[in-house]
Amino acid sequence: MDRHSHRRRHHRSDFADQRLTELARAPNKRFNINTTRLAKILATGNSRASPTSEQTKTARAPPNVASKQHELHQALVRQAPVAPTFGATGACRTKFRATGTCRTNLCQRFFPSEFGNDVDRVHAVELARTSFATKAKIRRAVEAERIPYTYVASNFFAGLYLSSFSQPGAAAPPRDKVVIVGDGNAKGKALLDTFTLYTQSFFNKEDDIGINSIKAVDDPRTLNKILYIRPRCSIYSFNDLVSLWEEKIGKALDRVYVTEEQLLKNIQEASYPLNMLLPIGHSAYVLGDQTNFEIEPSFGVEATELYPDANYTTVDEYLNQFI
Repeated sequence: MDRHSHRRRHHRSDFADQRLTELARAPNKRFNINTTRLAKILATGNSRASPTSEQTKTARAPPNVASKQHELHQALVRQAPVAPTFGATGACRTKFRATGTCRTNLCQRFFPSEFGNDVDRVHAVELARTSFATKAKIRRAVEAERIPYTYVASNFFAGLYLSSFSQPGAAAPPRDKVVIVGDGNAKGKALLDTFTLYTQSFFNKEDDIGINSIKAVDDPRTLNKILYIRPRCSIYSFNDLVSLWEEKIGKALDRVYVTEEQLLKNIQEASYPLNMLLPIGHSAYVLGDQTNFEIEPSFGVEATELYPDANYTTVDEYLNQFI
């Protein structure tokens, strides 16, 4: 790991500390921050949002503590909902905090920082398999300790997957050639009401993910459930997504299809981070892991059913910024 990467990791960790400290200072208060930043806070901790001026005036400086565990514990004993801001690299530390500090029974609700695919219902290959399995272990630890929880399955972040069309290294949608894994129509099948979903993935804007997460914090219907964010305006197969983009730019792209066999070979030969990103694409685009199951009341709820009046940014609308 280079020096800059090390500093970035410490910055994200320090920011997580800051947010936990703010929870401890102002229990039972809602922070008035931008929802895009909130989504990033919940998912990665990579935001610079700060408390409102009113909260700053009323907040008292907490004790000068050395460990993050103590700060998280302070938030818990004040009965604040807890959303860890640690990414995949901090999953083991998240497990430690979940089982070690939420055991006080004062935690109102625990939100592990997953915000992606449902880790209990994926069929990913390595390295993604290990990452998902680690998150699943955190779930089992939380449940074993009877810690109140809500898991948020937001599927794909539009800012990451729509802006790049899942093209490695891309910062904007393609203009000439697009690589499509599989045949563009994954194998998964599921039912959402009476609407059958084949081969499709969900691309949700971070604002919408943040808003739904905030609503779920004290909603009894999401207690000990998985909250799936599945608005119909965000559902596309990869082929349909490319067709929509071609219509917007008035140009047909050169579609290069990579077979599943070749993709699996590419994954084995790839180095990090590609050997993590490609398996996630294989899971969603080829196997259909975002849509190959039905949401059963025993384990999950769907956001658009709980909050039917909520507005969502459509994929069509989101892509307009790149024209």
